[in-house]
Amino acid sequence: MISADAIFNGDNRIKAYGTVNKTLKAGTPIKDGYEFDSKIGFVYSGLIKGNENSWVFASPLYARQNLAEPKTSVGTYYEQHKRMPGDNDAGFLSVYSNADRNATSHSVLEPIFYYVLPEGTVYNGNFDRGWKQPPEQQPKITHFTVDDQEVVKLDYTGTGYIFDTTAVHNNDVHINNLPLAVS
Repeated sequence: MISADAIFNGDNRIKAYGTVNKTLKAGTPIKDGYEFDSKIGFVYSGLIKGNENSWVFASPLYARQNLAEPKTSVGTYYEQHKRMPGDNDAGFLSVYSNADRNATSHSVLEPIFYYVLPEGTVYNGNFDRGWKQPPEQQPKITHFTVDDQEVVKLDYTGTGYIFDTTAVHNNDVHINNLPLAVS
């Protein structure tokens, strides 16, 4: 339900997120390029000033859509403002927007990110989610070592978080330089 007082900030679109079954009702697999029809209609109440009981109907809109496997990509970003061995809060790594012209989507539902930290650095426990992310959508953060390099895992599974691949750097993982690190 959308309130009559809703403000759309110049964007009068309604985005509907969802998934398509992997098979048709008869069990036939759905593949890239499959076309399907959809329709949506709206009923509004209380939009006519002075007549709270009025109703406005918008006829169903029909659309033919071409199914494509979602494809998106992100870039990486880093800052290292301290370079001496033993420096704390020496910098951070993050994901960054990547305007891939071949992308079929600019969002990822509940992503899992793995950061392989540079040699001579460790995760210091500080994490910045970035802007426009509700506080209840915190990732589960774990870290472990593979071949003497630390890996930090950000897991948004079950949070409802939708990662916007067009956003500036976010999901920042902060690092310290190890005392024996060579810059």
